[in-house]
Amino acid sequence: LLARPGVVLAVLGTPDAGSAKIMDAAGVEAAFIGTSITGGRYTGLADTGLISSTEALWIAKFIAGACSFPLLLDGDTGHGGPGAVKRLVQECIHVGLGGLRLDDQTIEAKRMTQSAGIEIASREMAVER
Repeated sequence: LLARPGVVLAVLGTPDAGSAKIMDAAGVEAAFIGTSITGGRYTGLADTGLISSTEALWIAKFIAGACSFPLLLDGDTGHGGPGAVKRLVQECIHVGLGGLRLDDQTIEAKRMTQSAGIEIASREMAVER
């Protein structure tokens, strides 16, 4: 999908499996499972790193089973160091996700994307993750 010349891939957010089914029927080509819209809907928690990788993957598995297009998971900061990121990638593959997006924020100071005062991780830390 990304290699098509002259075509912009619109990646919409999908909050749940029911919405993913509707999006699939409408011809959506890819979607994003965000911890803010999706995790917040199920847990009531803010997008500040409080939703665990286990919770995010549990929700993503249902959404992935409901549609045929690729899904990208919001992996927050990777939920830890390189080992945690490696496991998160493996679990994303296991539940059938098409991609993973990691924040370049520091783990300790994770904030919602729209928040002020976000601390950006060093290039070295981001590459290590």
